[in-house]
Amino acid sequence: FKYSYHRSGLDKYRPDLLGSSLAENMLKDYNAHTHWLSFNISSFGDRNSAIPSWLNIAVGYGAYGMLGSTGNPDYYNGEPLPHFERTRHFYISPDIDWNRINTNSVFLQSFFSVFDFFKMPAPAIEYNKKQGFVFHLLFF
Repeated sequence: FKYSYHRSGLDKYRPDLLGSSLAENMLKDYNAHTHWLSFNISSFGDRNSAIPSWLNIAVGYGAYGMLGSTGNPDYYNGEPLPHFERTRHFYISPDIDWNRINTNSVFLQSFFSVFDFFKMPAPAIEYNKKQGFVFHLLFF
């Protein structure tokens, strides 16, 4: 399992729910989260393959347009909110399995173990009902 974050811009409409700082946004703004399942390619094939052992394929899921838990409110603090269509987004992207990179450095091994929780920015193909298929040169 992996996690990635990119600013959604929706936190300005509901800072109480989506966070009012970067640290809060990273935890609370579900419009900005993508959750990934990362699969190691070499685990499914021949061990003598030319595919590097650290190369993974990740499948991701995210959402956008959510200003409330079950529906979007029309107003916040007496001010009208813009309408956002709530959409699900599915992704496929290459990824890195940091734990499969050989190193003799204890520091790098520790760093890779912690860093492996986060999805590396990479090209991605997205699918959502609103736009269909979308290519991202670099997606977080």
